[in-house]
Amino acid sequence: KGVESTTVTNTRNGSLTGSGSTMGDINGFTTVKLTDSKAGNIYQTDVDKIVDGAETLKLTGAVTLDKSAVGNIENFTSVTLSDSSVSNVENVQKVTVSKGFNFIESYIGTKDNDTLTINKNAVLTLGSAVLGGAKDKFVNNGTLILSAAMDIAALPISGKGEIAAANDVWQQMNNSNIINLGATAGGFRTTVYEAADNTLKKAVKWDLKSDYTGWLSGDSDCIDLVDFVKFKTGKETCTLEISGFNLDNMVSIVDKKGNPLDVVFDNGKFIVELAAQTDYTLEVGIEDGDNSMKYSLAIA
Repeated sequence: KGVESTTVTNTRNGSLTGSGSTMGDINGFTTVKLTDSKAGNIYQTDVDKIVDGAETLKLTGAVTLDKSAVGNIENFTSVTLSDSSVSNVENVQKVTVSKGFNFIESYIGTKDNDTLTINKNAVLTLGSAVLGGAKDKFVNNGTLILSAAMDIAALPISGKGEIAAANDVWQQMNNSNIINLGATAGGFRTTVYEAADNTLKKAVKWDLKSDYTGWLSGDSDCIDLVDFVKFKTGKETCTLEISGFNLDNMVSIVDKKGNPLDVVFDNGKFIVELAAQTDYTLEVGIEDGDNSMKYSLAIA
């Protein structure tokens, strides 16, 4: 889905705002806000103090990412993520995973008083974390997905969230509290969420503002064989593209009156032509015993 516009705004108070932008490294801004954007590393190099020749870099400012992907983020007071990915977060005191699907390869906090928070219904896929200070906190009220084996017991994890991993990582862990998601963890939210859309009456509502990502599994600790998704099209006719499935999987769609639509499998995707301003219900499913899978819905 292409970006329609590009906006980059620099202001004299040290802030940078980017929307629909692609840029290189970002250095020297106290506040950075990116939406639908890509960037290199985001960092600050101001020195707070020098003791015996060793520099301590100053922590200040905030980075906010919404539907964006960047390299490393270093030396900020806070980072907030929404449907975004970061390579490494280092020397950052507060990281908040606000909503959607997010990825951090590694997180290394400061000397103390660090907080990593995953909000309810938000998902963070994490490769590693260093949180060893006496006052450090890791509050998980959403879903923490491990992309690599790590010592969970060494992290100060609290909250009502879940911890999960795909089978290849799960097999390396010796922790019964980690949910085995089978072949893939991609698209998984929570066990409650995955069970909630299993009937027509409780179909999840898709607002079409961005692509929808889902997860199904017939061979994991969270069996989810069917999803129902409701949505309404806009003012123009459009095409629904359903990726991640194959011809052996079940895909069907009806309008508000229950009339079925033609579903065509072409070039690895299911394709459905949709009318304007019409309510639809999509049903997708797999068989018991099938591998876990991630799928996506997009309007073209």
